Amino acid sequence: MPHLVSRPSHTHRAVRRVTPLLLITLALALTGCRNPLYLVAQAARMWVSVPSERRIYELDREGLRSTHGQVWLEASATRLAWSPVTRQVVAIQPESRSVALVDAGLLRVSRNVGVGGTPVDVAISTSGMTAHVLLAEERAVALVDLRSGKVQRVALSPSGAKPAVLACPRQAQDESWIVAEDGRIEIVRDGALQPAGTPLSGSVKPFRAVADAAGGIVLLDTGRAALVRLPSARGDSATLVSIGTVTGGGQPADMAVAPDGKAAVTFPDAGRVVILEADGRSQSYASGAPGARAIVADARGFHVAHEGPNQVFALTWSGSTLLAARWVDTLPGPPVAAVALD
Repeated sequence: MPHLVSRPSHTHRAVRRVTPLLLITLALALTGCRNPLYLVAQAARMWVSVPSERRIYELDREGLRSTHGQVWLEASATRLAWSPVTRQVVAIQPESRSVALVDAGLLRVSRNVGVGGTPVDVAISTSGMTAHVLLAEERAVALVDLRSGKVQRVALSPSGAKPAVLACPRQAQDESWIVAEDGRIEIVRDGALQPAGTPLSGSVKPFRAVADAAGGIVLLDTGRAALVRLPSARGDSATLVSIGTVTGGGQPADMAVAPDGKAAVTFPDAGRVVILEADGRSQSYASGAPGARAIVADARGFHVAHEGPNQVFALTWSGSTLLAARWVDTLPGPPVAAVALD
């Protein structure tokens, strides 16, 4: 009888093909990947601060993968900024009167820099080389060189209301506009204090300031529940846009401005986000969970960090329609500050 040579069955061949896929899927799952597209899709990252943990966490804005990494800080961070030039996250640490310069590639603090006061706000110059840090109690701005860590301190006006917020407009390489509690506007340019501009009129309570794509800044004014668009550092150039009534009420907590000029404001008590068009039209949206606080913007939409369930949700556009809030990630404690990376 001829010797019969056994051949692999179709089932065995299928198993050999499937097994590597199963191993790859298992490996991806163990590293936090939720979707194989993560292997080919460009990661869209953001950083979120959880003060109770004294850590900042790097997340994937698309939700294809859970937490990328984390960095321990020497103190809690209450505000974050991002330099696309030096690839650093700058975290202000009021408790230690310092800022942490975090290497986003190596996931570590490259240095902690004392700023000689209690930081309350931070913005990155258009050059990407300097962090402008507002020291409200000391009435000063600390200019931190992101390469060397050297600090230059610029004194603001010693009289009048305290400075409240700061932003770096995109029309100058190394400049910040500082708005005081009484609406006074001061300018720090190239390491020196410039003559103050015309103050804002009316009952002003500046709570947050960010740069817009047009070269000015946008203020969140909680005194009037409005956004103030400042195309120049002169109060008489300002445009006031009412946020309107929000179902559920409460005070706004944070603001972000998208590249196309749309602005979004979070309302923690209501669990909602109000999005305002450049022409002033507004619409309120459910943010995905209670406690909506920190918010960041990019070309696709907005990402909101919630203090209630410690979760981040995405609200992204499909054409002219804003899609329902989509869960992105869950953090180990309440997030209070966020920043998007390019």
